[in-house]
Amino acid sequence: MRQLCPRMAIIASGELLLEGAPSETLAALNGKIWSKVVTTDGEVRSMETQLHVISTHLVGGGHEIRVYADTSPGDGFRSVDSGLEDVYFLNLSKQAKGELPN
Repeated sequence: MRQLCPRMAIIASGELLLEGAPSETLAALNGKIWSKVVTTDGEVRSMETQLHVISTHLVGGGHEIRVYADTSPGDGFRSVDSGLEDVYFLNLSKQAKGELPN
């Protein structure tokens, strides 16, 4: 998409959450997306209460947790390249927490 579209927007519940160039939105997340694979649902729930988890999905029998943070959220996390999915899920999570300006 970033090669095809010079601009993008994220709209949820009729509200414009983000508008801009895909490359700029990705650049804003450089060094701020962290990943860790955990094995139990309890670990996922625990991390969701402690960290800004933006997405989870199953990977090889475990749960990959993607976290938004300025610095490493802890042991076992590794910095990963951000994707447009991260931009999308981060903005949805900020909207749900009331962190986006109205």
